[in-house]
Amino acid sequence: MSSERQIAEVSQAFAKPLLAPYGLAPSDVFDVVQFLTTSSELVPPDSLDPERISPLRNPNDAHILAAAIAGGADYLVTGDRDLLVLGGDPALGSLRIVTPAEFLALLAPIEG
Repeated sequence: MSSERQIAEVSQAFAKPLLAPYGLAPSDVFDVVQFLTTSSELVPPDSLDPERISPLRNPNDAHILAAAIAGGADYLVTGDRDLLVLGGDPALGSLRIVTPAEFLALLAPIEG
């Protein structure tokens, strides 16, 4: 699951100078965005009531939560502190919000 807004954010993130050292060609960015657009089921923008999650420090993150919850995700992997503080909120059900390092640590026993 994804949202149109989330796909647009990914596209914008690839244009940031921070990623320039990785040498992504415009065609690579196009391929990623095209893949996300064609392979993702899009969540309606209003599918999560921000009041459901308390407190939602950044209402702009509602679309990220909506995609994770609507898609039945087990994990939301992020470095966004506004999302990480929501970890353990009962309104999230079984969704766990973790950092990339925490997620990799969870995967390590599976790979070993």
